[in-house]
Amino acid sequence: MYNETIRYLVYGRSFQSRPLQVSDVRRMKPAEACRHFHANYSDPAEFTVVLVGAFDEAKVRPMLEKYLGRGLHSSTSQLILSRF
Repeated sequence: MYNETIRYLVYGRSFQSRPLQVSDVRRMKPAEACRHFHANYSDPAEFTVVLVGAFDEAKVRPMLEKYLGRGLHSSTSQLILSRF
């Protein structure tokens, strides 16, 4: 019940506020989902990543460059790690 309440408070009455059901999966269109994913998430140069907490920049930077490397090396992106 707790998870359902939090999900409702965060997402309201959208499809994200209720558990996924078989009928939801049957209505999905894989090609449309792939187009949406690639249009919105395939270019790391467009990402904003915020790291919070105690971390060692020397350890984090190589991982970010490994997993988001393609975008980090584009002419319009920059990797800025700072502590507040």
